[in-house]
Amino acid sequence: MSKLITGPWTAHEMGRAASIWQDTVADVHGDDPPGHVVQAAYKRIGIALNRGASSVQSRHRAEGPGFGINARTRNAAPGAAELQRQARERALAQQSLIGRIMGDPSPGYSALDRGRSHDRSPR
Repeated sequence: MSKLITGPWTAHEMGRAASIWQDTVADVHGDDPPGHVVQAAYKRIGIALNRGASSVQSRHRAEGPGFGINARTRNAAPGAAELQRQARERALAQQSLIGRIMGDPSPGYSALDRGRSHDRSPR
């Protein structure tokens, strides 16, 4: 028997685990499968990925039935999206307490502010 893989899961492994879970558990037993079915699925996925059943179980408990395939870490956003997030956080820091309570948009994000930034010169 070869040595089991440890360390971070690859996208391929997450996709394969999610596919096996869907085929053997979710499609057959729905959202509340019996415990023995879940344990058998962990073993089956572990064998397919050359990982331990406990590793598969931990991943499933942490990430759910998708095994993290669609998850993005907060720092994994593309550059432009990261810059937009930072700009929104700065604008939120400038917002007044009353504005937050009343649901006002952050400074620079209201329709009026957007209209002013795209305002055309008179003809």
